[in-house]
Amino acid sequence: MSKRRFAHIIGAALMVAASAATLGFNCFTVTRILHARTRVPWLDEWAMIQEFILYKRGSPLFPILWSSYWGHRLVIPRLVFFANLQWASGRSLTWLTLALQSIHIALLCTLSWVLIGARSRTLFAVSVIVILNLMLSPLQMENFVWNMQFMFPLVYAASSVAFLCLSLSRDNYRFLLLCFVAAAVASYTMPNGLLVWPLLVAQAIYLKLKRRVTIAIALLGAALLASYCWHYPIPPLGLGIFGMLRYPVDAAMLVGLLLGAALNSISLRLGVAVTILALAGAVYMGASALRDRSLQQSWLSALAAIVVFLFLSAASIVAGRLTPQWLVDNTTVPSRYYTLIQSFWAALSILVLYTFSQTRRSLVLAGFYSALYLCLMFFHPRMQKIAAEDWSDFIRGTDAVGAALIVDAPDEKLLSVLWPLKPQREDIVAFLRQEHRAFMAEPRAAWPGRHVSELFPPAGPDRCIGGVERTLPLMDSAAASSWRIEGWAWDTSANRGLDYLLIAEPAGLVVGIARGGFRHRYFPGFFTDIPVVPANHMRFPASEWLGYVRQPVKSPWTVYGLMPHMDRICIIEEESK
Repeated sequence: MSKRRFAHIIGAALMVAASAATLGFNCFTVTRILHARTRVPWLDEWAMIQEFILYKRGSPLFPILWSSYWGHRLVIPRLVFFANLQWASGRSLTWLTLALQSIHIALLCTLSWVLIGARSRTLFAVSVIVILNLMLSPLQMENFVWNMQFMFPLVYAASSVAFLCLSLSRDNYRFLLLCFVAAAVASYTMPNGLLVWPLLVAQAIYLKLKRRVTIAIALLGAALLASYCWHYPIPPLGLGIFGMLRYPVDAAMLVGLLLGAALNSISLRLGVAVTILALAGAVYMGASALRDRSLQQSWLSALAAIVVFLFLSAASIVAGRLTPQWLVDNTTVPSRYYTLIQSFWAALSILVLYTFSQTRRSLVLAGFYSALYLCLMFFHPRMQKIAAEDWSDFIRGTDAVGAALIVDAPDEKLLSVLWPLKPQREDIVAFLRQEHRAFMAEPRAAWPGRHVSELFPPAGPDRCIGGVERTLPLMDSAAASSWRIEGWAWDTSANRGLDYLLIAEPAGLVVGIARGGFRHRYFPGFFTDIPVVPANHMRFPASEWLGYVRQPVKSPWTVYGLMPHMDRICIIEEESK
């Protein structure tokens, strides 16, 4: 066998292995996203609902939309959030986040096909593997499962649409209009969206578009920037623009710290150094590609604009959120920034592979980027698994604690995790209950006070096993008493845990509800203080549940499990009288 053929076989085997691993990661990501869907708000969502209440009570809409929130003018996110509350009763928005990320993936794959696919199907396949691996990485799970975070994939997808549409606008002015709309959406989604406009001007100059088009882009961008800065309070966070100019070395290292976050677990200095070297190589390759005014210059200009926009977005985070103390303390990069980080490396991979598809480059450069992307994609499976499970279980935990809001159980220890301002939280819950929105529009909100037999028919006997493991009385001055209860439940026929459970008193009236599907003794952010998992159900993964009961006087309870996709219930435990 010749060396060339042997190398082809090894390369094909590596691609198959990388494809299988990537698809495994992608399936795991989607599974954990579906695991975490909830209508129960967490942190910033409560503030958005409070603003929606102000609007419903007569406050004018424009000042609410235009108000600054932690340095952001969340005009588009607020409109989406308000529309979801108004017309969809506050459903989970994880579908929107996943849809936006999928659109961005499709755009990058299209760019890769145009720039790389015609010359090398093998390199195109490699680019698709890299894009899917990074863009659906579980490291982004915070943004994937938290309803409020759809703004992160929105600003990056909208900016990419703007650059691509401008590259296609020479022959069709409809694309120019779509470019303006996408750029405006990016600008009013997050502050870094404003960076789209100067890059669009540069792209128009590079493409030698008509002068009136370039002037229109510049004037429109200036108008949006002026409107954004009108009465804009700058939050005292981060290094700041002048701080970056004053301390350029710290600024460069912080950008390296941010973009190289996935490498920092190896070594902070190594991660920063490798990232800066990769950026230097990207500048060289990008400049070389743009100097060659080939037939693909329009597509190359869009790719270059996307990469530069993502880099400048990282720099804006350094200016607005990071300080040199992050380098001293070796601070872990928050997971909400990983959508930017993974999008940057995915877009840069297209440029790298395009360069190698055009001309032969040194083996040193090829080896450097190959090793870099292998580390970015496959070096930290344990970290990806932990991030995915912890964030999805945490958001599912907020859904479980939402049962306390439904039955009005005063579990302030856990409710404060959702939103620490109790008076404001109670006012919001009262509004949601009255208007039947968010979690108060779920079917489970109508279960308390109804007879079990009216809600669901029984399943066959001995279908489920489980029990109550802990009952914690909750202090309350009201006449009724409340308890937080924990246990485990397992559907023996389906061989899986149960998502929802009902707790009934002896007459069959529902007095409590619970949420299941948690790992043994672990509700991230919602501590149960029980260190040992009983041996009788150690072998049943994700079988734990957390719930709440409220009734005038405690009575024996019967716990029922709601069987998924069957709308039938099975008995988990029946206390003796």
